[in-house]
Amino acid sequence: MPFLATGAADFDGFDTWLRADPVNRDDELFLLDPAKLERGNLHDVIRASGQQLQLTAWPEDFVISPDPAPPGTRTKPAPITAGDLLILAALPDPVGLDRRHELLTLLNTTPNAVDLTGWDLVDAAGGRHGLSGILDGAGVQQVRLGSGLQLGNKGDTLVLLDHNGATVDQVAYKAEMVRPGRAICFGR
Repeated sequence: MPFLATGAADFDGFDTWLRADPVNRDDELFLLDPAKLERGNLHDVIRASGQQLQLTAWPEDFVISPDPAPPGTRTKPAPITAGDLLILAALPDPVGLDRRHELLTLLNTTPNAVDLTGWDLVDAAGGRHGLSGILDGAGVQQVRLGSGLQLGNKGDTLVLLDHNGATVDQVAYKAEMVRPGRAICFGR
């Protein structure tokens, strides 16, 4: 225990030592007592004297706030970059009607869920299909295309754009790859 490393023989000076560093020792906490939901610090739930160090509240009755991040430390998830989400497969020529039956399969290669709200799939002809919803980390999602974007049976290029319009993935296929009812898998 760092306090005892100061050379203290007992816990009589523990409260003063704890309060002296509110960032690294006397952490902020939130007391969950229904009678008085309030903020406090670690010194509010610890009693120390002599040879005893005692919690005055059950650990499940408070939540310790995390220390502030050091300057320059990223505190938000890393932004999605090219290759984090992939267009894994396309079904440009489903059996029967194409319209509203064409499918694209997306793969999230990251461990984090990605909110697809505001993302778009765009084809070579300028067709656009808006995305929404959450794609779980390492998850796969099939997207049924609407009338805004139709996959060309004579080949096409597909681009996945994030909510800022940045290209996250791009794939292309040729006419000879299109077979009725068969998906095209894009090798990586």
